[in-house]
Amino acid sequence: MVDHRVERLREEAERVGLDAVLVTSPPSIFYLTGLDPEVLAQVQRNRTVESAGDVRLFVATDVIGEASLEAYRHAEAWLATES
Repeated sequence: MVDHRVERLREEAERVGLDAVLVTSPPSIFYLTGLDPEVLAQVQRNRTVESAGDVRLFVATDVIGEASLEAYRHAEAWLATES
């Protein structure tokens, strides 16, 4: 079975003179974990990560790895909704 979308993309890329096309599968989610609460506040105030797309921020806790585990659980839940 031929995917006609791929064939149309190839034809259009050739028509406009492209050697390559990068195809991604949105959405992408970026995770920042283990943030110091003061750094998190600064990032939010300055809107530092907004241009990066969907960014999830997780504050550091007294338990080593807890923020990363929370991010991992979030990613698992998100993946479950996408499949």
